[in-house]
Amino acid sequence: MKNTIDLVPLGEDLITSYGPGGRTFDTSGKPWPYSRLLPVRRAGGGNVWRASMGTAHAIDRLVRLMALEGAKVLALTEVWRDQVRVQAPARDAYMRWVNAGRPAPRTPGWHPSMKAAYVAPAGQSNHGWGGAIDIGLQYLRFDKGGKTLVGNEALALFWELAEQCGFTPIVRYPKVNQSEAWHFDHWGPLSELAHRNGYGYAAAVGCLLAGQSPGSRPMQRYLQARLAFSGADCGALDGIIGSRTLSAYKAVTGTTASAATPLNDLIAALDECGAGVEAIVEL
Repeated sequence: MKNTIDLVPLGEDLITSYGPGGRTFDTSGKPWPYSRLLPVRRAGGGNVWRASMGTAHAIDRLVRLMALEGAKVLALTEVWRDQVRVQAPARDAYMRWVNAGRPAPRTPGWHPSMKAAYVAPAGQSNHGWGGAIDIGLQYLRFDKGGKTLVGNEALALFWELAEQCGFTPIVRYPKVNQSEAWHFDHWGPLSELAHRNGYGYAAAVGCLLAGQSPGSRPMQRYLQARLAFSGADCGALDGIIGSRTLSAYKAVTGTTASAATPLNDLIAALDECGAGVEAIVEL
């Protein structure tokens, strides 16, 4: 089964605030100085720094708009994230923190294996299909007209520029000390589905279309994701080809199928009728 969302490599001139060993701070706990920030080609390799096509184009445009406002750099910390090797362990670390009562770092009950920031379950993160970015907030700085913007002022301006490029923040107010203020989604053609069915559902559709959703019945859930993306109501992405999924299939393809119809035939019929493929490719 070919992934419907293909990830493209990011431009090698983009910058990441990851340092040696994947760290974002030096041994004293201070952010890396600008002079030590690395191009993405030197940090993690091309396999890590990828995004959906729409997100990659949006990042390029955002960098250009930031430069016009006097920004020195857009420091990326995360774009695409492998849902099995990275997302699942990060989710486990977050749940260890939750189950321990959410202790503050370096207090009794805290352990270095914990993660004190929300992490979505594997297969339900926009990072899984390359539709989100995390940025190094400490590197946001705009120098223009003799005035320097940093902190919350810089983040507020960044919001304005990011919105012009199709990015939306995951938090309500631009405050650098707020958890997840560094996370921005680029929904593209998935935006309507997110509005209608919610964040987690739409993110799960994206992950399934990109082949990044761990779990059982992957082909069945992929079929459901294609139907949901096409605007049909197939219910939960549970991989159970029941009456609701079959009704959605008929609504999209105009043909009747049963639970006994081979999955390859069902997916091939979606390909033949288009089923939103052009819009998916734009992701």
